Amino acid sequence: MGQIDALGAASAEPGALRWVRPLQSIVCTFGTEIEETKVIDFEIDGIVASNITYGHRFHAPDAIEVKRFADYAAGLEKACVVLDADRRKDIIRDDAANLAFANGLDVVEDEGLLDEVAGLVEYPQVLLGEFEQAFLEIPDEIIRLTIKTNQKCFVVRKHGEDSLTNKFILIANIAASDGGKEICYGNGKVVRARLSDALHFWHMDQRDLPDLNTLAASGAKFDLDLKKPLDQRMAKLDALDVTFHAKLGSQGERVHRIRALAKDLAPVVGADPAAVDRAVVLAKADLRTEAVGEFPELQGAMGRKYAVLQGESEDVAAAIEEHYKPLGPSDVVPRGKVSLTVALADKLDTLTGFWSIDEKPTGSGDPYALRRAALGVIRIILERGVRLRLLSVFDDRDLLSFFHDRFKVYLRDQGARYDLIDAVLSPDADDLETVARRVEALTKFLDSDDGKNLVAGEKRAGQLLAAEERRRPELPKRSIRPCSRPMPNAHCTRPFSRPRRRHGKRPGVKTISPPWRRFRACACRSIPSSRMFWSMPMTRPCVPTVWRFLR
Repeated sequence: MGQIDALGAASAEPGALRWVRPLQSIVCTFGTEIEETKVIDFEIDGIVASNITYGHRFHAPDAIEVKRFADYAAGLEKACVVLDADRRKDIIRDDAANLAFANGLDVVEDEGLLDEVAGLVEYPQVLLGEFEQAFLEIPDEIIRLTIKTNQKCFVVRKHGEDSLTNKFILIANIAASDGGKEICYGNGKVVRARLSDALHFWHMDQRDLPDLNTLAASGAKFDLDLKKPLDQRMAKLDALDVTFHAKLGSQGERVHRIRALAKDLAPVVGADPAAVDRAVVLAKADLRTEAVGEFPELQGAMGRKYAVLQGESEDVAAAIEEHYKPLGPSDVVPRGKVSLTVALADKLDTLTGFWSIDEKPTGSGDPYALRRAALGVIRIILERGVRLRLLSVFDDRDLLSFFHDRFKVYLRDQGARYDLIDAVLSPDADDLETVARRVEALTKFLDSDDGKNLVAGEKRAGQLLAAEERRRPELPKRSIRPCSRPMPNAHCTRPFSRPRRRHGKRPGVKTISPPWRRFRACACRSIPSSRMFWSMPMTRPCVPTVWRFLR
């Protein structure tokens, strides 16, 4: 109880966010199914526990008496509150799809937004809003992000088409008497204001910069055409000396490093060097655009839009957007060779740079997403068949070991056995594509009949040897004297000796018949003497010893 009181007091402090919503009332009862329940009497920050709760503040503001959880759920349902969050999600998803279908539209699905909206409403009501057709001039990515970020609404498109329409799906928390007309109008008014700002950013990014005459040096440094808007933004990024990392220099210096690395990688991937160089130079230019400044999530996507508008090739435009990919395990890998080259150069520069300043992931901490970058390199190499030797790019064994750790995780996620990975992967292996193919070939062999027979035979032999070792008695140590006469045609270089003869019998030792006393023990295999030859399992002698014994 003291812990609950402390939590309530901490939640009352300014700036303390311990509750998702402000604490209004507390319901706490106790009792069996057949007995009358009792209220557990306690208090948190002046709020006393009771058996009273409340439903929707507009539709059912009256108090509800609660005995057990069944009463609680049923009472809230009657009071216009859907208690189960998953059920609220289903209501929103189904009602939105039905409303869009009735208007010849499809909802653009967004699972993250659905989770967020389901947590914001308790009595979901799905409505259809609208904005002016002129705003469709803005790229779909900006429209979708604007409506999602500011109004928590879903965008829609015509059935069977990819482009968006001027309508959107909004989720209200009340069933309005006018059918939601005022709610739709208010949301549309806010959406129009946000889209007006986005349209302004879109137009500004296609105009010349006002300080264009100060960018000549940066333009010459990166071979930029300052008549094009995106080239101007790249020159501006370099001229402002925007910092990438305090120990790794500016964004301009980073682009210079990526440019040099991509030049070496282009022949390996088989990409056009000129297209690769152009894509690298423009890859980070959209960071200085107004649209990306307002919506950082659009970096890369806006760069592609602006590149197409100023006449860049499709390979270059695609590389500007896709060089950030893959952003996670479920994200797609770039397809074009130019995109692959730029993506590899970008990620390898990030990894080698942070390794050089000793900023490595520790435990669960990875502030620079280096694990994701390494996994991206691995996926590009394996899924696109790039034969890249990592040690040709960097000479850091610790970084190679980091790649091996990520590589093992990736292969295990793909279903490979850990013991097969360890059997194939050596500490110096830097051709991950070859290692993956070997693991695949070994897995395929062991799944075949020959592989299964080999494993069964090896297992049987191991069991026999283990059983034999358990039955072997402890033997006294025996000294072996070197033989003065080497055996002819012997393959063993160590001399033979005659076991020392002892008179009499020892208890428990069987005496061997005289013909066996011609046996000579080999010094390198420690064969037992003739007197004890049949009293213990024979260890494996070398070839000359066996051959002389058989003669």
